[in-house]
Parts: sequence; C-alpha cells; structure tokens
Amino acid sequence: MAIITLDEVKILLGLTTADHDSVIQKIIPMMPSRVADICDNHFFAAGVDVGFIDEERRWSGRFHNYMGEGIYTSQHGGLYTFDGMDFSASTNTIELRNRDSFESEGFADGDEIYVGNSYQNDGYYEMSTVTTDTLTLVSAGASHYGAENVVKAELSGATIFVFVVNWPRDIKPVVASMIRYDYEERPKLNGARSKSLGPWSESYGSNSYGYPEEIISGLPRRTMKVM
Repeated sequence: MAIITLDEVKILLGLTTADHDSVIQKIIPMMPSRVADICDNHFFAAGVDVGFIDEERRWSGRFHNYMGEGIYTSQHGGLYTFDGMDFSASTNTIELRNRDSFESEGFADGDEIYVGNSYQNDGYYEMSTVTTDTLTLVSAGASHYGAENVVKAELSGATIFVFVVNWPRDIKPVVASMIRYDYEERPKLNGARSKSLGPWSESYGSNSYGYPEEIISGLPRRTMKVM
C-alpha cells in the first residue's frame, strides 16, 4: 500500500475540488524516500533496517534491528536477499535468475516493496502480482507513485535486498501536511533557509528537506538512548 493516496490527501486536507490534484500526484512519489530519510527508518515490515557502510550510502550488507544489533541472516521476516535479478522496463517486472522463489518467501499480491543495492532501481514500488520467480509492479498509470513505479532495464548479478514495507497509518496526516507545505508554502520561500518575525523564527535544515519542525514533529523518528 502506498504511503498515501491522492484521495487520502484530499480527505485529510479538506480539499473538495481538483485544483491541486495534478501537483499532489507529482509530489506523492517523493514522499517515501523523504519520510524514510527524516525518520531514519525505511518502515520494513519485519521491524529491521539496513545500515550503510559510508556517507555515500553504499549498502554494508548488514541488517540492523531497532536496537542497532546486527542481523546477518539472509531472511528476517519481511527482509530478503537474492543473488541475480532481471529488471525489465518493458514489462515492469523484477525476475529472479536463480532457484529462489518470491512466493515461498511470503511475498503477496499488493505488497509495497523496497529494492536496495541494485545499480539503477533502488526505491519504493507498489506491487501488483507475485509468481514463483516474478514480481509484477503496478503500471505507471495505475500507481500512486506514477512513473516512479516503473523499473529501469537492468540485468544484475549483485546481491539485491527486497523488503516488504509497512507504512504506519498514523503518519498519513503528517504526510498530507508535508504535501500541502510543498505546494502552498515552499514556492514562497525563494531559496530562503529561514525566516523570523519578532521572537518567532523558522529554519529549514537540509536533513528535514526544508519542512518546518511543527509539521514533521509527528513523524516517528529514531532516537538514541543515552545511558
């Protein structure tokens, strides 16, 4: 299931006309990666996350749970690794090239997935159907992520991670507010990094994609315990 849909945005924001539909549809595909970065959490269904080996965000191949402990198994709930995949742009599919099986690993029709460690296709995708060796994605015209839901042609022999994603329903109002900020307030900033009026001030840090804290404070961001 997508992080949010056009209909959900309109209901949450009280929009009753189609005036903003086009721009909202363009913004929705940006939201999964933004929310994941802000929260430092990809919202994998298994409750685990993947660490990066350096600041260029190359995959370390080590899985982490929420306490930061390493998990080295190739399968942990909704998290899987596969060696060798064929990404087809013409059919919008992801096909296995070895003896692994998507079906036996529990992937289901309609899942949202995250692909990692590919050459050109890392990202979030809405899935339509699953067979033993093929994931068929929702077409661009039917996906809430539009053209971003179409893979690029790639024949990879690398170890690729595929995760089932489970977005919490209670972040939808926050995501809707972020989208409204993008089409209503962001165009007025003209590149400003902060603004102030008397004792009131607002800053737009790069780690939050410029969203004011009052908007994104409802996102479940990962925190470190201080002992």
